[in-house]
Amino acid sequence: MDKKSSSSWRSLFTYSIVVILSLLLFLYAGPSQSPSLKPQVLVARAVDHESVISNLTKRDNAYETAVTKGNGLHCSLAKTLQEPPSLEAPLYLQTPDLAYAEGWKDYEFGGLNVGTKLKAALTAIKVPVNTLTDISWFHGASGEEKSDPNNDDSGLIESELSGAYFINSFSPNGGVIIADNNYSVDAAIKEWDLDPTKITTHVRRWSDATWMQWVKACNDAGFNDLSNVRYIFRASVLNTSSLDLLFQALRERYSNSPTIPPIGVWNNRLTLDVNQNSRQFFAVLGSPNGSGVAYLLRTHKGSLGVKTVNKVDIFTSTTPFTIPDDGIGTAEGAGISLLFYVTAP
Repeated sequence: MDKKSSSSWRSLFTYSIVVILSLLLFLYAGPSQSPSLKPQVLVARAVDHESVISNLTKRDNAYETAVTKGNGLHCSLAKTLQEPPSLEAPLYLQTPDLAYAEGWKDYEFGGLNVGTKLKAALTAIKVPVNTLTDISWFHGASGEEKSDPNNDDSGLIESELSGAYFINSFSPNGGVIIADNNYSVDAAIKEWDLDPTKITTHVRRWSDATWMQWVKACNDAGFNDLSNVRYIFRASVLNTSSLDLLFQALRERYSNSPTIPPIGVWNNRLTLDVNQNSRQFFAVLGSPNGSGVAYLLRTHKGSLGVKTVNKVDIFTSTTPFTIPDDGIGTAEGAGISLLFYVTAP
């Protein structure tokens, strides 16, 4: 190649590099701001941008954690009772006897109308509202209890009341468990700043208490098939973390749609399915309300057998709810319910 050709080639190469770099700079920085924009507007835009990035990062962290947790729970549900590690609840949490021995009392709270709120859904799965059994437990008595319920010779310890309660409804024949209004021991300790060392009841979580109540409902009805759990409702969800994760899941589910459909009444319900919407389904299963369902199934395989959930319906009782662009808005008062379908893997 002669000097003239070499010089032309180098000039062309240099020019090309300059053009490419200029184009990249333009794409990165965007067009220059209009000189008509006031400094206050530019500052506001910068603040809004930082706020959005901060919120997205915060949401993504919690959301991704829930997706991972839900995926892990779903995998654990498919394992047999014999597969390690054993996650089965201890024998003393398998029947309702311990609850009564540790200060839990049947309590009439009044106003139990959860069946009415869910009438359309219950009708669809052929469970009449008037067949439901309501069981309400209140931890309102202090007393002495065994430090180790598995050991008859264990010493007695004093336990104070927590004020926790578990209010649920059941249809043994229909295979229905409805979580209505629940306030766990640990939640009560945290909210009222109680001394955890003085509240020693072993019945602490929704999944354990609800299983005990399911056994009681079956026994009271003379129904012998404890494995007949087919539907688990979380009625009128109030947990803000669960609602936030649910809305993030639905925003992601409909991210390619022009709009996110509202959460409607039963006939206009939304559905997340593990096969079609795996990430979104796992996020809901990994939420506080979803994980309770998984724990109930995971820790009682001796009586239930191997059961899993692959689908959840989302609906309201009376009025459709429009999902806000961010946060949960007024969702706590919207009566949003979840129905988890329990099946064999």
